[in-house]
Amino acid sequence: MLKVGRLIKDSPVRWDAAYKVFMGACETARPRFYEEFLENNIPVPTPQQEGGDVRVLSIGSGSGEADSVILKKIMQSRSSVYNRVVEPSGEMLRDFKVLSQLKEHLSGVS
Repeated sequence: MLKVGRLIKDSPVRWDAAYKVFMGACETARPRFYEEFLENNIPVPTPQQEGGDVRVLSIGSGSGEADSVILKKIMQSRSSVYNRVVEPSGEMLRDFKVLSQLKEHLSGVS
């Protein structure tokens, strides 16, 4: 019968090495899968008034990686988006601003 947790008891060095490889693989794959999930599952909102801007309220957005994917999807069907960001961390807010300036697809976001 398979004994779970045996490697960590019998060879903690091997377990640590395997865990680090596993976490490295997760870190490289996670952003791509997360981005795909958001692109495939976020509906494109429609403004209340014809020709009006889509308004997006981002609360606790961190450095903006997830929001940039959502805004990119909205920008595929809209020429401009009004995005209000509420982020308590000044450092994360600065990162969000830098990201939005660097991403070409966010040029219509104000």
